[in-house]
Amino acid sequence: MMMVFVYFDLSTGDLFDQIFCIPAPDFLRLTHNEDKKPGERVFTVGLKHPDQSKYAEFMIEKRELANRIIEIMDKL
Repeated sequence: MMMVFVYFDLSTGDLFDQIFCIPAPDFLRLTHNEDKKPGERVFTVGLKHPDQSKYAEFMIEKRELANRIIEIMDKL
């Protein structure tokens, strides 16, 4: 399983250039549960420097998303 996070820019009507594709185990390891509510996690990345976040290794260009999904499906 993989988590995909995108930012949709309403002013341009398009996705932000970077997308985060994070395998579920890594997502659980890197995120935290602020309110200790079962099943809830917090994912936050600043748009000015997403390449400097703790999730940077999972950042891809939006044009790479389809290929990344195919890679994952091929492994199933």
